[in-house]
Parts: sequence; C-alpha cells; structure tokens
Amino acid sequence: MMTLDDIVVSCRVRRIEVRRWVQAGWLLPVEVDGDLQFAEVDLARAHLIRDLRRALGINEAAIPVILDLIDQRQATEQRLRRVLEALADQPDDLRDAVLARLHR
Repeated sequence: MMTLDDIVVSCRVRRIEVRRWVQAGWLLPVEVDGDLQFAEVDLARAHLIRDLRRALGINEAAIPVILDLIDQRQATEQRLRRVLEALADQPDDLRDAVLARLHR
C-alpha cells in the first residue's frame, strides 16, 4: 500500500489533483487511521490519468469513459482466461470440438 504522498511523488502531480481523482471515484484508496492508502492498481491508474490529461490532452469529462472502457476490457480478459482454463480441464475430444467450432 502507498500513501497519498507516494502517489504524488511517483506521478509528479499535485495532492489536490489526486484528491480530485479520489473524489471522482477514479482512484479507490482505503482509509487507514485517517490516512488514504493506495494499492498498486491506483498507482497505475494515476499514471494513466496523468498521461491522458497531460500527454494526450484528454478533458476531464472523457476520463471516466476511458477508465470504464479499460475496466470492461480487463474484466472481459479475466472472463476469457477463466473460460480457457475451464476448457483446458476438459477431455481432449470436447476441447477439440470447441476449438474446431471457434475456428469456423
């Protein structure tokens, strides 16, 4: 877990920016003894938000749309991984039939 200051230093942003991102729900820290604690995923999202805003000039209204699309993509990838893992556990003939169907 990281502190607000860790995020600020790593992303080279102001504290007020990070606080706005938290208020907007773009980062989801937990509060521990009155201090915000951020997970690695929050750090990655903070870097992404900073890059979207600064490097690409994306306006604030578009940020939640982009984050939502990224979240949807990641959830879809996780579901697909689970399907592939389940398929790998099936008998060879069933797995081969499913793979053949997918290649049609």
